[in-house]
Amino acid sequence: MKLFKVCIVVIAALIPLFNVVTSYNEACFAPPGSRASSLSKCYPKLRLWTYREDINKCIRFRGCGDSENQFYRKRECVKECKQ
Repeated sequence: MKLFKVCIVVIAALIPLFNVVTSYNEACFAPPGSRASSLSKCYPKLRLWTYREDINKCIRFRGCGDSENQFYRKRECVKECKQ
């Protein structure tokens, strides 16, 4: 019975860890200009932030197209995407 209680406590402690790993925003893994549409325009002077999974950093994006992986502030990008 004591072993059962220990197992329950360990499992309860591990559950939040798995939730953190799986809760990353899927938008963070989309290319920054992946949705081209007639409404998408190029604003090269508008500085957006995009997350790069390969280097685990939020970097500046100046380009064309629309994507969920574009943020107006670096802190938004970091909060949503950085692991």
